[in-house]
Amino acid sequence: MTATDKTQSATTDRSTSFAPLLNGVVSGTVMAFALIPEWIALAPLLFSQTLRPYVPVCLGMLLLGSIVTGVVVSLRKNTPYTFAHGQPSVAAPLLVMLLASITAALSTGPALLPTAVAALAVSAIVVGIFFFLLGWLRLGGVMRFIPHSVVQGFLAGVGLSLVFFAFSLASGSTVTIHDLSPLWKEGAPLRWAPAIAYGVLLFSITKRWRSPTLLPGLLIATFLLFFAAMHLIGIDSETAMARGWILGPFEQNSRLWPPLDIADLSQVEWSLLLKHSGLFALIAVVCVVDLLANSAGRETTTEHESDTDQTLRVNGAANILSGSFGGNIGFEGLAGASLSYKLRAPGRTPALTCAAITFVTMMFGGQILSTVPAFMLGGLITFTALSIIAAPLFGSRHKMPRTEYGLIWGVALVVAFFGVGTGAACGLLISLGIFVVNYSRLSVIHFSGTGAYFRSVVSRSPAAEQWLARKGNCTRILRLQGYIFFGTAHALVTQIREILNAGGTRYLILDFSRVDGIDASGLASFTRLRKLTRKAGVTLVFSALAPDVRRRLELASVGSVTDAQGADNSLRTHADLDQSLEWCENQLLRGGGAGDSPTEALALLEAEGQALIQTLVADMAPFLERAEFPAGHVLWHAGDPSREMYYVESGELQLFAGNREDTGKRVAVIAAGEIVGINGFYLREGRPATMRVTQLCVLQRLSDTAMQRMASQVPDLTTRLERYLLVVQSRLLVRSFHSVDKGT
Repeated sequence: MTATDKTQSATTDRSTSFAPLLNGVVSGTVMAFALIPEWIALAPLLFSQTLRPYVPVCLGMLLLGSIVTGVVVSLRKNTPYTFAHGQPSVAAPLLVMLLASITAALSTGPALLPTAVAALAVSAIVVGIFFFLLGWLRLGGVMRFIPHSVVQGFLAGVGLSLVFFAFSLASGSTVTIHDLSPLWKEGAPLRWAPAIAYGVLLFSITKRWRSPTLLPGLLIATFLLFFAAMHLIGIDSETAMARGWILGPFEQNSRLWPPLDIADLSQVEWSLLLKHSGLFALIAVVCVVDLLANSAGRETTTEHESDTDQTLRVNGAANILSGSFGGNIGFEGLAGASLSYKLRAPGRTPALTCAAITFVTMMFGGQILSTVPAFMLGGLITFTALSIIAAPLFGSRHKMPRTEYGLIWGVALVVAFFGVGTGAACGLLISLGIFVVNYSRLSVIHFSGTGAYFRSVVSRSPAAEQWLARKGNCTRILRLQGYIFFGTAHALVTQIREILNAGGTRYLILDFSRVDGIDASGLASFTRLRKLTRKAGVTLVFSALAPDVRRRLELASVGSVTDAQGADNSLRTHADLDQSLEWCENQLLRGGGAGDSPTEALALLEAEGQALIQTLVADMAPFLERAEFPAGHVLWHAGDPSREMYYVESGELQLFAGNREDTGKRVAVIAAGEIVGINGFYLREGRPATMRVTQLCVLQRLSDTAMQRMASQVPDLTTRLERYLLVVQSRLLVRSFHSVDKGT
């Protein structure tokens, strides 16, 4: 690299590192100039006519709240674009009610001002405690349940509100969505039209050309050109201020802070504040909803996720500190974060700059604002508003369903017309209704099959397998899923009624292993279902019921629910689907409701199958070792070497997944007449699962050494054994295929 290249690279690096700092200063300055006039206008609103002479005191509390929260949150920020400032306007209606009630109670006595000031400070402390407790208890994740469309609508609603604030600031009159008449007063269009046009121009230019220094350059150029033009036409600052071209004039007062002296605290009527504890709690709820909505909107706008619980704790500590020093409510806002992100100004600079300007204003009055062109401030707010509303209202039109896109517009308009709280509540209610309707359209039945293909893990004889294949359609399995509530319960009962009307079903198994929960409507539907199945002569079997659901179902069924040993066969419960299938299969093999008794036909098939294996085992007697094992004995553990296989002469064994037979899942039940250990014996692999004796067993053991002797001495016998084992394994493979094919 040449010296020239190094110089250019260093210059570029300094320019790149300086740009975010400059943009941060611009962002903080814009937000300070946008927020301070709002607080100046809000202070007279909060203090009633009786307290009007003390409005500067109220203004000082608003400014101090912004300074403290801005500094504290910026120093403990957990995202690059965190921007906190005073937020008294969020709870302004409730604060007005609080101060009006205090004024009515104390009239014009000496305790009025100290109590009113204490009320504003206590409101910040209560909000801070509420924030901190929510964060400490890790309840901030509730914002994750706010639907994306509601968040987008909230963003758009804030953007629309900023547009009207820009109109108000530029025209010099209060413009709201309910009252647009001030826009058409004499001379007003000449003030607000340049501001709106300037904001649209900034938005269009920065949308087309993206550079970190573009917007600051445009602002500096505009500022210089404006005052150059004033100088050329011979207009001084007083005349420009009188015509509304620059901000002001602002009243000066030497006592913005502290709002009270220490001695004044003794005059505070604390008992009166205690009587309004419910109103303080309501203010805290409104503020936490606004903070969570702002946090969600900030994440969407800046594409940076944050720890919500930490956000609540930090903002809570900031409000407690603010109230303790005589400040008012403040927490993270959306507009400042959006502007900082738009200017690519991460870090603490924007918030600290805003706090510094606010501090200067609090110390030296509002005269610092008298050098700012009104159209520039209105234009910058318009620019921020357009940046916020462009994506949700227009950019997402073809990216989401019409219902969600319509919800964005609906929430945005409600926020603009009726405020943030009403908009968020309406959005959540509408999105909840949409969710219920959409979720109700999903089938609560995950899988539907019959016992002809879907079997338990119990090993059956070939004859029993054939019988169950013929009669298995009498068992119907419905594996349920999701949350069964009023929107899905009726559809489930309707589908089951159709199955019952079709006939042929004797046992109906409802598997709850995939069910997340059930409400009262769902329980009532299953009570109706019990009556339907009893009338149709169908035995209803529940599997994998959660203990709480089972208890509630028992209460709803008025004692008709029984366990596996109960007397009422109209409804039964089992621990899992496999045990339910085993019970139904045993009923079918006993002739329970299958239409004809299996005794003679099954006995004939059993005799044919047993004759084959018994003859084979008798011929293999010289090579087998007979042994008895008590119940509870572990024949082998998972991972043990496979050096033998066993013929089960009598008794029962069960195979469990896992290394411990008492904790693993049951995967097979082996009865007399079966051969076990086949796969590991031939593949020379470790045992895949644990085998445990569940009933006293008599086993015939064939070791690998004995198998080799039999192969060399009686090769025909070895061939017969392997042919038999091939048929057994083929049947198992077919059963496994049917289970997978049916979605089990």
